[in-house]
Amino acid sequence: MIILLAVGVAAAMGLLAFVLLFVFANDDTDVQNRLNDYSEDAAVAVRADGTTALAESKVLQDAVDLTERFAPKGVLEKVERMLEQADLPMRPAEVLFFWMSALFVGAIFGLYFGGLGLAIVITAGLAVVPAFIVHRKRSKRLLAFAEALPDALQLLAGSMRSGFSFVQAVGAVAQEAAEPMGTQLQLAFNENRLGRPLEDSLDDVADRMESADLAWVVMALRIQREVGGNLAELLDTVAHTIAERERIRREISALTAEGRLSAGFLGVLPFGLALVILLVNPSYLEPLWTEPAGIALVVGAVLLNITGFIWLRNVLDIEV
Repeated sequence: MIILLAVGVAAAMGLLAFVLLFVFANDDTDVQNRLNDYSEDAAVAVRADGTTALAESKVLQDAVDLTERFAPKGVLEKVERMLEQADLPMRPAEVLFFWMSALFVGAIFGLYFGGLGLAIVITAGLAVVPAFIVHRKRSKRLLAFAEALPDALQLLAGSMRSGFSFVQAVGAVAQEAAEPMGTQLQLAFNENRLGRPLEDSLDDVADRMESADLAWVVMALRIQREVGGNLAELLDTVAHTIAERERIRREISALTAEGRLSAGFLGVLPFGLALVILLVNPSYLEPLWTEPAGIALVVGAVLLNITGFIWLRNVLDIEV
């Protein structure tokens, strides 16, 4: 009875969302998006700004527009920044729409086939796994940028010693450096060719890639421009300092690897064990969501588990 009631409520919510979609998101002025529905590549397309369009049919595009209209601006900006840092050319509204759709479908699937417990587990997995994948890809890309920065600075110094100006050296290194360093330097170089000061463009690169080292390099460039000096020698010195800091950071990462692995294992173990028990004997854990004491215990256990995981991660997060 509870499952049928939940399915009925979900169907009613879906019908209400479908009605709201055509009431609020049916914009006749968006002619270009409607014409795109009849293109040959309607399933997956690449927009002019480089972002991938996952929703090109009329209904899906209206749903994405509705999501973009009602989603908080700060959330969209944060998602866009994470997608850009992870090098995932997708629209934030599309990502939010498909993510929420997956949560809805997963919850209905879990309620129908396994009850409330399975629905909670599936919904939690669908909520966490995509965010974890994006975060992981983003972290790898930011780390690759940080590791490539000392070599890029040494290449800049060598190019300047060979007779290039600083702007020409940035353009030359951008063509030789690997992703993501080459892409970011090429973007800064292109902005400079359009008339923007190179230091401002590099500042944006440092902010976009969350690189404090590059921000210090830009600060040193500004100081050198005011007081003068040998810029190639300055870049060599900064590159050596950053390389030594990176070496120390790797040593600390190696020494704390066991603790980070333990923190991850302890954080995932309770949820994994609960999932196994649900699959083997679902009725065994029913008191945890049917009795008030069980619900209180579950809430307390989850809060304590999250608190312990965050505490362990903060203890092992040593700044260099």
